Amino acid sequence: MTDIEFSGSENEKSVLFIYHNLLMFEESLRQEYISLYLRRRKYSMFFLWLLSWIVYFFYGVFIVPSNVRML
Repeated sequence: MTDIEFSGSENEKSVLFIYHNLLMFEESLRQEYISLYLRRRKYSMFFLWLLSWIVYFFYGVFIVPSNVRML
């Protein structure tokens, strides 16, 4: 096997290329995090809304006595 030696400029280019790729990867991770955070927030609000409706109807059906008498 032959050892391939990079000249200074080639080595610097590869380091800059790697650094550039890491920056792009970091940015994509940030965008993904923001997207997941907003999605979680949206579905959490939906879950709380649904839970409040369930509690409201449970209270109305089972807790509050009805004015209508059963035979």
